[in-house]
Amino acid sequence: MRTSARRVVGVFLLLASVGAGCSSGSDEVRSDNGPEPANQSTTTEATETTEKTKATTTTTAAAASPATAPSLLISGTVTIPDGEEGELSIVLTGSTVQDGVVPVIVRNRTDDTVYAIEVSGTARSGDGTLAGSGASQGLTPPAVAPGEWAFGYVLFQGDVPSDAALDLTAAGETDDDFFGGVNATIVEHNLVPGDFGSNMLGIVANETEEEISGPVSVDLVCFDEAGTVPLSTSRGYADLDPLPAGGTSSFSVGLLADAPCPNFAMGASGYSY
Repeated sequence: MRTSARRVVGVFLLLASVGAGCSSGSDEVRSDNGPEPANQSTTTEATETTEKTKATTTTTAAAASPATAPSLLISGTVTIPDGEEGELSIVLTGSTVQDGVVPVIVRNRTDDTVYAIEVSGTARSGDGTLAGSGASQGLTPPAVAPGEWAFGYVLFQGDVPSDAALDLTAAGETDDDFFGGVNATIVEHNLVPGDFGSNMLGIVANETEEEISGPVSVDLVCFDEAGTVPLSTSRGYADLDPLPAGGTSSFSVGLLADAPCPNFAMGASGYSY
């Protein structure tokens, strides 16, 4: 765990803890203090809702206006809650856990860019017993400026019921010294039928002045018809990397056959070494 000073920033939805990276000059930004142990005598009552609010100690921080990162490509209607002013917040989760995976959306309303955000936590069955623990596999975009949001998913280990009560925490760093994530730009895309589902085909470009090293990932989150609930996430990779400054590559992202995707957001990123 880190030993440097931490800045704890508030709570929005059922949040629990994860640490991210180490840097002696960096503050860790967290959505709350960590998983809440169940009261064994009131376990069922404690898990009747997935929208409980925890009491935590918070510090005062300037609030950034809600925004969307210019590196994210939005198709259709996508509505992301504003989150809590001055805080890092998990503002949306998928309505069900599918195959141990639940999509998550995190918004940064602090006045700092937050890097390498990760989400982790627990899942509880209807009787309140622990059914699984999990962590995210990286969020997109990897650097979230004040007011912006990022998406990803939490992969749970264990036999997690689809209607499990989730207790999740988002955490990231305010110092980029250790961080090598660089955004790429999706300049063309087209959704086409595939053998086992749909394929999102496209071209990703390096519009920075430095080479972007691979793997260059392309991530996509599908929303429901209203554009308010994340349904599923998918990941693919550029066919060619590294991407030189001004360079491009084709990519393909496979979507599951039973995963509707009327509205979506998509982003790409690689590394700077």
